[in-house]
Amino acid sequence: MMMPHEILISRSKGGCQNTLLFDWATDIPHMAKEFSSPAIGKKDGSYFLRCAGTHRNNNETSDIANIVILDGDSRINDNGEIKAGAPSPADVHDLLTKLRITHLIYSSYSNGLSREALAEKNIDSEGAYDKNYHKYRVIIPSKYSPEQLPALLDYLFTELHTAGVMLAPVSENKTWSQPWFFPRIPDSELLKLFKFFQNIGNVLDAESIYSDWLKRRPERPEPKKALPSSLARYDIHGQINSIAEFNRINSIDNVLTRNGYIKIGNRYLRPNSSSKIPGVRYCAACKDGILRIMSSGGDVLNDGNPHDAFDCYRILECNGNFASALNWDPKLTRHNQRLFMDAQGEKRTADVFSILTGGVKPQAAFSLDAFSLNGKSAEMETKMLEDKFVLGRLAILGQATVIYAKPNTGKTLLTLRLIINAILNKDINGDDVYYINADDYYNGMIIKLKVAERYGFKMLAPGHAGFVSKQLLDCIQVMVNEDTAHGKIIVLDTLKKFTNLMDKKTSSDFMRTGREFVAKGGTLILLAHTNKNRDSGGKVIFCGTSDIVDDVDCAYTLDEVERVHGTTKHVLFENIKSRGDVAREVGYSYSMNEGQSYEDLLNSVMVLDDRAAEQAKNSGIITGMLDQNETAIKAIINAIEQGYTLKTDLLESAHKDSGLSRARLKKLLQDHTGLLPDQGHLWQVKKGDKNAKFYQLLQPVSSWKPSANDYREARDGE
Repeated sequence: MMMPHEILISRSKGGCQNTLLFDWATDIPHMAKEFSSPAIGKKDGSYFLRCAGTHRNNNETSDIANIVILDGDSRINDNGEIKAGAPSPADVHDLLTKLRITHLIYSSYSNGLSREALAEKNIDSEGAYDKNYHKYRVIIPSKYSPEQLPALLDYLFTELHTAGVMLAPVSENKTWSQPWFFPRIPDSELLKLFKFFQNIGNVLDAESIYSDWLKRRPERPEPKKALPSSLARYDIHGQINSIAEFNRINSIDNVLTRNGYIKIGNRYLRPNSSSKIPGVRYCAACKDGILRIMSSGGDVLNDGNPHDAFDCYRILECNGNFASALNWDPKLTRHNQRLFMDAQGEKRTADVFSILTGGVKPQAAFSLDAFSLNGKSAEMETKMLEDKFVLGRLAILGQATVIYAKPNTGKTLLTLRLIINAILNKDINGDDVYYINADDYYNGMIIKLKVAERYGFKMLAPGHAGFVSKQLLDCIQVMVNEDTAHGKIIVLDTLKKFTNLMDKKTSSDFMRTGREFVAKGGTLILLAHTNKNRDSGGKVIFCGTSDIVDDVDCAYTLDEVERVHGTTKHVLFENIKSRGDVAREVGYSYSMNEGQSYEDLLNSVMVLDDRAAEQAKNSGIITGMLDQNETAIKAIINAIEQGYTLKTDLLESAHKDSGLSRARLKKLLQDHTGLLPDQGHLWQVKKGDKNAKFYQLLQPVSSWKPSANDYREARDGE
């Protein structure tokens, strides 16, 4: 039987790839001792779980947890936007201490990142860095089940937000078998920014919190019914916009007060509030002029999103059902139906409209004739786009093209340069180009904005001028519905800011809207990242599921293939999918001189001739293979330098040091044997006494000099 404050959870000795768990019976004092002293090293390593278990998955872990973990990763600003860097851990500690809740708080690996490090990682922290850039974990003892976890999180975040500590909820908080790293820091310099707080109070009572939560909290509507794509924000047929008309007639105050909310100053107190602290507030001036509120209380409006009057009505009075909310005025609905029916000229099409907007079922049998394009070919032919290239010979006007590259390969630079070239050559109109820069730091964005202003194309950035990333699909859908997509070019830098590349459904849904945009004459240029690892041939691999590649017209990988004298970089575009007369391979070079301006960098971009491109490609293949086999190569070099030059001894030493198979090491030993370093040779073989073969390193090999840590990682699988 567990004693008070005794905690039974689990831990793992290896990195995240090691899923083997061991029971860990501990208590707050012992945890405080372990969590207050961070190790110095890499982020990946030993970790713990909220519950006991044998392997890290939902099937082999206990359904009773003994600690709640809050990930202090980000915060909610005054505009309701989530920004990197959490509120001060001292504020969280003070509140939990005031509530007499037992807890520990310790800084996590990314705490205290510098301004330069944040810029390099393209993290928007809204000005927070160094000692003001907070990352931490909060550990709170509590015995609970998976069903009770949402209630505990809701209780904790309601208390935090009501007190003005705007810690942002993240999905890891509710992931049952989520691994949480023991405290580690990158280097001793960041040790001075490490923070640790603790308080011995009361264990969080999950039973009472869950019971109270069930009594007070109305049933939340299913998320899938909450806001189906652009239908929720725009009238797609050109009649009276039902949502805009609702917001014109009804105020937020009217909707809230008739649903039991009490106005206190500029805030609202939700019905049946136990804290008596108003948690619903107006958002700071929304850029589009629409008045919205956000809730940090325990009501159904607290879903992390701002809500206008129509949204409040939909959630509070229609159980989140959009079709029901859209029919708030039956006369208006019938008016729109009549206009639609008159425009189409067929009664049956009006029945289809009723189906699509959640109305009554049709009287007669349904037919697809209403959607037939027959007879419209002449009209549509006038809108056909001339085959023009948007990016060199890589992307064609009126198509969707994706380019995958590792960070710092030059995808942004080359895309901007090629767009500028197309504008200067009058292949495209700068006014039709919308470059969405979602992967830059503030100063970098300003530099590129000046480039856009100089050459006459438009630049957008999330968080500026009212533009929000999650609105993009709605904006594109409006362009499709209003037939304004023709000739427009949208560049997304980078794609991961607008969709989840690792999720098939999300990627597929994104490209469904993208294909509609292209079908209406629009052009999409998508910039994305590659995987960390390369394929067996040393080539880069696109990141994510295949849905994006499947749905675009053209797809390329971009890879650095050569550096010349350390001042010039050669890169190669390789086509992996094509429609139309696009290039299969194109090489470019650009300068890497220190101190040059971005304009100089843009002007340094040059296309490589076929011979130079082929040489760069061959060099890139060799470099890729060397990178792919780095651990094995370092193991062999280390063995030779330690005096194991005979083949058998060499392979045995490398095998013990690296943990790699002898067969793989033997093949690599053969592949990189020779006298030509530019062909990937790293060592040569010589004959000794009695025809014995011994190996000797070519010079120079300093770039392959291994460290003890490399072999420790390879051997231990970390």
